[in-house]
Amino acid sequence: MAPSSGLLSAQNPRRDRDTFVDFLRRELALRELENSRADIDRELALRRQASSLERQFISRMNRFVALWSALVSEYNEKQAFNIKLAGEVAKAFHELEKSEGGYRKPGYSL
Repeated sequence: MAPSSGLLSAQNPRRDRDTFVDFLRRELALRELENSRADIDRELALRRQASSLERQFISRMNRFVALWSALVSEYNEKQAFNIKLAGEVAKAFHELEKSEGGYRKPGYSL
């Protein structure tokens, strides 16, 4: 029988090993792609969450600033302290403190 017959070449251990190694390389490459995609998805989710928290923080900050400005304007115009508006300012400030998008001193928690 000639060494180039289909039966003998299919049973070549070196060729089988090379085929198996190629298979493993492809599998490894596919798994790396899957892991890379999962990492990208996690990073995108974290960025979306951070962006959402930042928008919430800015919204709360803007509310606080608007209420504070209204309190100051009313006091300057009427020379009277509006207790109800001051309560709203205090509430807006506490909501701002509780928000996760802003700066906190290390070790500080509410």
